[in-house]
Amino acid sequence: MLGPQLPLELKAAIINEIVHDKNSLLLCRLASRALNVLATPHAFQILNISRTRGSCSAFKALSHETEVFRHVKEINFRALQTKDMVFESDTVEETAFFFSSVSKFSNLRTLRLYFPPVFEEEHKDEFDDIIPPISPNRTLQIAIFNALATLNPKTNFTLHTLEIHSLLALPNEGIRSPRFSPLLHSLHTLLISVVTNNRDEFEMQYDDDYIHFWKTDTYSLLTRTAETLTSLTLSSDINTSAFAAPNSEWHALTLPKLQSLTLRKLVFTSAAYFAQQWPEAASDGLEEFIVRHWKTLVHLELSSCCVEIGEQDAHPRVWADIWNHFRKHLIMLRCFEFHPLPKVRNRQLGGEGDEEDDGCFPGYVWFFIETGYIHSFDGPPSDEDEDVKAFEALQVAIKSRNKT
Repeated sequence: MLGPQLPLELKAAIINEIVHDKNSLLLCRLASRALNVLATPHAFQILNISRTRGSCSAFKALSHETEVFRHVKEINFRALQTKDMVFESDTVEETAFFFSSVSKFSNLRTLRLYFPPVFEEEHKDEFDDIIPPISPNRTLQIAIFNALATLNPKTNFTLHTLEIHSLLALPNEGIRSPRFSPLLHSLHTLLISVVTNNRDEFEMQYDDDYIHFWKTDTYSLLTRTAETLTSLTLSSDINTSAFAAPNSEWHALTLPKLQSLTLRKLVFTSAAYFAQQWPEAASDGLEEFIVRHWKTLVHLELSSCCVEIGEQDAHPRVWADIWNHFRKHLIMLRCFEFHPLPKVRNRQLGGEGDEEDDGCFPGYVWFFIETGYIHSFDGPPSDEDEDVKAFEALQVAIKSRNKT
């Protein structure tokens, strides 16, 4: 065999050339003992797990090679669509077994969980005493987080990045469990994207599960990462006023090392409503949360975020007010991204305009109890030119900081 006759330096060079080709690395492990030693750390640095039949069996077989575990630095789990399944999958119990063994990966630094972006919950009629079955997607999420919550609280775990994609906006006991904490206490980066109830009769302000998720589960995650977290992404699939949940503790939450913050579809709540809930707070909950991090915040991105215009707002707080607030107080900010940009309606982009969209003002909403947040107004909710000026002034201030 040629492999054993090659100089060690040449073998190392071969491995370096195929370091991103996992299949080739796995084949090299079979070629010779020396290539096995060189290829193994790269071949198992990233572990991709799915629910296709046999994935968990492969993991169990791998578990006999204990040397492999210490090389795994990143795990990506992708759950295939669970509704109307047309594929043979591992059982929920088999998948949960894998996650209950995650503490074996002593050098794991990144864990990404990709769940199906669907809600799937069954509807329970208010006059029906029968509890509807839990959806396959929720069953899977509960099982995985319960499995992760079986870790010993004394586990010496140093996970740096946790991403949870398409987390159902429903209570999950595993997330709140103290035994879930070993995954959180060393986090630098946390990403949570949320999938919300899509039933026609869903009313966020009255839905106990939805309120509990934002008020308790999400807040619990963040408080346990507070001492180490430098990057946070919170993404909702609907406009939500999570930071203004009744009796919430969000208004007191601070992440002392936070440098990067990305928010999607979170609403800057009506100033009048917020003042009624928390008279001691200076301004809107989300705005105040951002400004509280003025000492550390370097990057801020707001995507599809809106300002709520409340009926009781005699002088509603608009984007110009918020951006001027950011310009004056976020003195460490070096990058600010906002999507969509101010003044992006059809006719302002050079189009003919759509009569149906004439009353739609991106970036502003009002709350309609039957349908949630609405973008349509009888007239402009703000002076668009003032919004643009404030946005540009903020960008000019940031640009000048970057020159120094």
